[in-house]
Amino acid sequence: MVTSVADGDTLHVKINAREEKVRLIDVNTPEISHPDLGIKVQPYGKEAAAYTQKRLAGRQVYLELDVGERDKYGRLLAYVWLEKPANDSEVEVRAKMYNAELLLNGYAEVMTVPPNVKYADIFMKLQREAREAGKGLWGAAVTAPLLNRPLAAKAAARRNISVTPAPKSLTFLAASGRRR
Repeated sequence: MVTSVADGDTLHVKINAREEKVRLIDVNTPEISHPDLGIKVQPYGKEAAAYTQKRLAGRQVYLELDVGERDKYGRLLAYVWLEKPANDSEVEVRAKMYNAELLLNGYAEVMTVPPNVKYADIFMKLQREAREAGKGLWGAAVTAPLLNRPLAAKAAARRNISVTPAPKSLTFLAASGRRR
């Protein structure tokens, strides 16, 4: 179960009576203010955080892990499913995955960090749809630079990091912590 939301792309979940900080894979929402880190609020950051709070707080979710399970901050990296998917098709991703919902509604942009790239092609397509429709942060009213674009994929390429294919089987952790 989602116990709290830190911002648009980071949340806390309870797994086996243990709290885990979860960072959504392959999406990046604008930042909210983190004065201790010197980060100022970015345009659409508060809206993205509020949307994630409204959609996920207190909700049972399913976490799908990819190749790399944790980031350098120790956060669990996951695709967050609102319902357990029947498969990993684009239809299921659009209908049931929260990472995709953020992209489709313009609350996030794609940020791929190898080796976690299983849905990167689908996510690029969803982002393009949102941008072309002027949804959310892609809307005409938002004129300031939107996000810090870390260019993680380019950085990985410069370091000669190879992209490992994602595993074929889906690994899910239900909010209760049981593997499904």
